[in-house]
Amino acid sequence: MSRTCSTVSGIGTAKALSSGDDHVCAVLDDGTVQCWGDVRVANSVPRTVSGLADAVGVVASGAFFSTGGLFSCAVLADGGVRCWGDNRYGKLGNGSLSNSTTPVAVTGISTAVAVAASDDDACALLADGTVACWGQYSGGVLGGLGVTAVAGGPPVTVPGVSDAVALAMSVTHSCALRADGTLVCWGGAAQARGVTAPANTTTAAPVPGLVDVVSIAVGDNFTCARLASGAVQCLGNGANGVLGTGGQVFRVDGVVQNPPTYPSSLTPLNVVGLP
Repeated sequence: MSRTCSTVSGIGTAKALSSGDDHVCAVLDDGTVQCWGDVRVANSVPRTVSGLADAVGVVASGAFFSTGGLFSCAVLADGGVRCWGDNRYGKLGNGSLSNSTTPVAVTGISTAVAVAASDDDACALLADGTVACWGQYSGGVLGGLGVTAVAGGPPVTVPGVSDAVALAMSVTHSCALRADGTLVCWGGAAQARGVTAPANTTTAAPVPGLVDVVSIAVGDNFTCARLASGAVQCLGNGANGVLGTGGQVFRVDGVVQNPPTYPSSLTPLNVVGLP
């Protein structure tokens, strides 16, 4: 393990980058994709993913210590999406549950402009502003199919999203940034969606209090947004200080001394120290 940054061997023309829990993928200027990390899907040095020559974006996701496994997806110049790796729950989107070391086409996706993923799910932002998702349809995280798991089914359109410009996913919930600067979310993690109920929803609904948003990020049970002013606001479960409300942890011989209490919040809170 190193505490200093080092140059990744063989990567000199990257234009997009994504990291999962155990591997990293980069899109190069020539449209090829290289990945490195966990030897089960990559290597300690980058290797080229076969069959990809016109990628414009990539997402690396999954973790072997979770219920799923590593997989990656790439958006192609023609609007298609191809995925490879672990196919538990059908997260490669090709109607199969078989793993694939080479990219396979996601069924029915032809106008994608971006792709996002969590451990066992993936979603594509389409050119018309809608969002289509596939994988483990549980907890309403993907939208459209209720809370019953349907592994290996085709991509489904998320109700309530029609003008999205950006997309973010976590294990607990998913969110889309709308063209008007507001945010809609669906899935579990009610607190991270700014509500107390329902616990799970398959329909995207506005997050109260978030306006003038220009970019978004979500984690397990929390949501953050960067505003046009440069400020960052977060809401949801505040465990480990992820909402950025302040507080320091002091350790003596590795033992935490008087740990601070980090608040959770249904309403967006400003991250301390940012504009």
